[in-house]
Amino acid sequence: FTSNGVTVGRILTSEYCRCFQTAQQFMFPPTLEYNQDLTYWVYEESLRCPKTMALLNQTPAQGTVTGMVSHAGFFCPTLDSLA
Repeated sequence: FTSNGVTVGRILTSEYCRCFQTAQQFMFPPTLEYNQDLTYWVYEESLRCPKTMALLNQTPAQGTVTGMVSHAGFFCPTLDSLA
C-alpha cells in the first residue's frame, strides 16, 4: 500500500481472532477497530449484508482508504463476488 501511495485511514475487522490477526499481519499504521457488523453468525445475520454494504459506502477521510477484514459466506451477491 505504502509503495503505491495508498494511505490507510481505518481498518475495520470482525471480532473473530483470525480476522484480527490477519489484519495485524498487514502492519497498517491505524489502530484496528473491531466491528460487529463484520462478525460472522453472531449477531443478526440477516442484517450483515446491508450493514456491511453501509460500511462500504461510507466515505473515508480525504486522501485515505478504509480496509475491512471479514469472512466469506455472505448471502449478498456483491460481497460474495469480492470474497
